Amino acid sequence: MSEFRRILLFYSGQNKNDKDKIHFFKIIKPKFTSKLIYFKKVRKLETRKSLGSKRIQREYLDSELNKLNINFTENIEFYNYYR
Repeated sequence: MSEFRRILLFYSGQNKNDKDKIHFFKIIKPKFTSKLIYFKKVRKLETRKSLGSKRIQREYLDSELNKLNINFTENIEFYNYYR
């Protein structure tokens, strides 16, 4: 994260031209941010997962998957726009 902050400050500073800034904020930063969001969600899933039986773990993961599907369905226009 500290390395990313350093790069972010470098690209947002006055010493870069507009073309470099656009490339960074349009291409590089979204890729990093999407991976950060993904791994934070995976970590949250794993840390909240029950230590119970396989059935209980399966029910928990199915419940979380349903939440993701609902979120995807509610925001389908955004996903289509982004693609």
